[in-house]
Amino acid sequence: MSETWKSSSEFSVELLTDYVEGFVDPATATRIQEHLAAHEEDAAVVEGIAMYLAENSGDREGLEAWLSRTLTAQEDQHTGTAPTPVRKLRPWYLPMAASAAILAFFLAWWLTRSGGTRSAEDWQQFAQAQLETPYPGPTVVRGGLDATSMDSLRSAAASAYDQQQWTMAAIIYDALVQQYPEEASSADLFYFSLVEFFGRTMDADTEQRLFQLSKGESTFAAPARYYRVLYFLKQEEFEKAQTLAKEALLAPEVYQKDILEEIAD
Repeated sequence: MSETWKSSSEFSVELLTDYVEGFVDPATATRIQEHLAAHEEDAAVVEGIAMYLAENSGDREGLEAWLSRTLTAQEDQHTGTAPTPVRKLRPWYLPMAASAAILAFFLAWWLTRSGGTRSAEDWQQFAQAQLETPYPGPTVVRGGLDATSMDSLRSAAASAYDQQQWTMAAIIYDALVQQYPEEASSADLFYFSLVEFFGRTMDADTEQRLFQLSKGESTFAAPARYYRVLYFLKQEEFEKAQTLAKEALLAPEVYQKDILEEIAD
């Protein structure tokens, strides 16, 4: 194990693994999160743990040995020693929690504006305001000894989502849908799209998942329609966003009706 990392970290690999999988109490999770925000090397270790578990179906066997080889290789690169070819951990930073006050300010500003043509900047500020408060987190029921690898991935993804660790959550959800394409639920696909949305890494695949969900009959169809509207606002396709907002308002179930009405007007 990396002596540099061990000297800077107050947490064991086992505890950090429990943290990644969502098996620590809220107080411990908060303490670890605060530590990771101030220690870049430890944050990279946690991302490495998440990546390893996601790619190995949550199997903890061999994790510490793999992590030790990876960290040693990184130290060798700094010292000039030829490293053993292993996967390098990418730098990872915990995103800052969004401010509810900012959301309230922007919503109040937008909803009380006078009429007239809205500029591209206005639309962007409005769309950004909607991202300040994340959608409620997924509900995961852990199965204890009967839990499957898919259950473990869902639990880890839900924990990362609750802590607004968008990068980690995206890695785990991606592993889940890749490993279990047939079993992936509408909830998995919806929250996979949201972590990309809130993590500012959304792309055409994100929009396509939201489109498929919006046409379905799951409980996520209405919010999928709403976030798809926001997607096109962020892409500066304002006419498309307005058209979709009008269509969403005609659906049997409507999420964020007041906001969609503002966009559609």
